[in-house]
Amino acid sequence: MFSWSIFWIACIGLGIVGACAKSQSSNAIFQFLLLLVSLTLIVFGLKLSLVPVAILVCFALFAIIVVRLSLPAPWAIVPIVLVWAIGKSIGFVLIPSLPLAAFVGISYFIVKLFTFLRDYQSGLVKNPRTMSILNYLFFAPTFLAGPMHYYREFDKTVRAPKLPTAQAIIPLVFRILWGATKVLVLAPFLAPSGLPVPADASVTSVDLMLRAFVFNFQLYFEFSGYSDMAVGSGRLMGIETPENFNNPFLSRNVVEFWQRWHITLMRVITAYVYVPLARQLSRRKGLNPTLTMALAITGAFLVSGFWHGASANFILWGLYNALAIILYESCRPKLIKLFKSEIFSGPAMTGVVRIASICLTFFVISLGWILFNWNSNAVQRFLGI
Repeated sequence: MFSWSIFWIACIGLGIVGACAKSQSSNAIFQFLLLLVSLTLIVFGLKLSLVPVAILVCFALFAIIVVRLSLPAPWAIVPIVLVWAIGKSIGFVLIPSLPLAAFVGISYFIVKLFTFLRDYQSGLVKNPRTMSILNYLFFAPTFLAGPMHYYREFDKTVRAPKLPTAQAIIPLVFRILWGATKVLVLAPFLAPSGLPVPADASVTSVDLMLRAFVFNFQLYFEFSGYSDMAVGSGRLMGIETPENFNNPFLSRNVVEFWQRWHITLMRVITAYVYVPLARQLSRRKGLNPTLTMALAITGAFLVSGFWHGASANFILWGLYNALAIILYESCRPKLIKLFKSEIFSGPAMTGVVRIASICLTFFVISLGWILFNWNSNAVQRFLGI
């Protein structure tokens, strides 16, 4: 039987080993132990069956072979992404007993594998080490729900892990406990009042909107809680782990919200979907900058929607957020000019505008979560579907 207490002891032990690993050979031992602990947690702690884990190991080895043979990165990127997309589309139908964790973890794994191969292809990653690649892909604290490193970030910290000071250990332990409280106490407490709506419930428009507000907090507690535990346990091991949330409910517009929410996923979508797509579209004649921006944003959020799930509700959720950002970006110059006018001058009006902006952003994002949960029977009945 898996013991979480043993896992936390292993985290601290790995941090000590990593801090003492000054030579290349001792670092190799540290990385081997890190991979062993990660795979143990994934199989026994997260209770994933050996089948999806074995598939992921094959994906990783395939990518390593591509790198070692200096083959073009698309040789690995295209088949892996295709297998993932097909599996994501039909997996729940063919293997309904497979835990949700398997699909979620595989999605994070595929994104990390994709960014590694693209960075290797572009020259940002040079001379990657096999053990570093495996640890990057299977690093247990971030395997299930992020945050996601770039390979170059992870390789830098895993080559020279830093043991937290005695003063830092207590805040890290507190952060892990606070994250666990969010996931195990606060999110479940809010779940009955949030989304999806129970199948036998009848809801009004006000009920549905209130549930969307609650779901906003429920989802935040759940995913930011996982991130807190990942950051805390990773740093106990000596592995610096990026932050994933930055007070998103203080955002004054939808663009700022997505810069504060699930930060590591959004930076990947920005760097590997939005920017290349915008660059390609800008080269086409007849497309003005506004249309180019709109198409690139739409493409980026379609990918984000599909990453969350292959059903129509996630695609609609992605389109909704894309539309919200496009409208904001289109109106932003006029809004800036308006808020600089004399009527909005003074600290009192500035505070009012800030609070109103935060509340409006919260409302717009919450409305999107209704589409996110479109498959809920009660929501479909309310919408007349």
